[in-house]
Amino acid sequence: MEKQYEYSSDVEAGNVISQNPTAGSTAEEGATVTLVISQGKEDVKMPNVVGSGRESAVNTIEGLGLVVGTITEEYSDTVDEGKVISQSVVADKTVQPGTTVNLVVSLGKKVAATYKYNSTIQAALDNAGVTIPEGATGVKYTLTDATGEKRAYLYEVTDFSASVTATGIPTETGTLVVEFFKKTTSETE
Repeated sequence: MEKQYEYSSDVEAGNVISQNPTAGSTAEEGATVTLVISQGKEDVKMPNVVGSGRESAVNTIEGLGLVVGTITEEYSDTVDEGKVISQSVVADKTVQPGTTVNLVVSLGKKVAATYKYNSTIQAALDNAGVTIPEGATGVKYTLTDATGEKRAYLYEVTDFSASVTATGIPTETGTLVVEFFKKTTSETE
């Protein structure tokens, strides 16, 4: 009897994959019978997919009989958007087919949001219930962002309605305070 060994994704290790002569056939006395015995699934060497595009990484992993698990996304200052930042199974590690590999994919650099605030002040009572004081000659806007940084904008106006625009505010939250002012006689001289 001769034994040969092969990897098989269908037959468990130690079981016979095939034999020669086949079952049910006849052989001469003393003829060699060959058994092909399964070594189980062939191990796979984990590829390095860090830096690859998301789709390419998934195709590479699945093409080796591995399973793509969770794909999470996070911002990265060093890895371009859509590229793999990390993988849960270390590159070059030998693993069994069917092993799950999780990936972290880059959203690119996180850019501070820039907001634009537009407001129109009118002499009449506005929707917020603010009445412009009689004789007001200007408006002061104070924007305070989430970090506590304040930016003040002063606008002199001679006629309400006045339109004000503040741009380039790099914050997602904050407060806006609107104050009306009136120049005194000493300020105009």
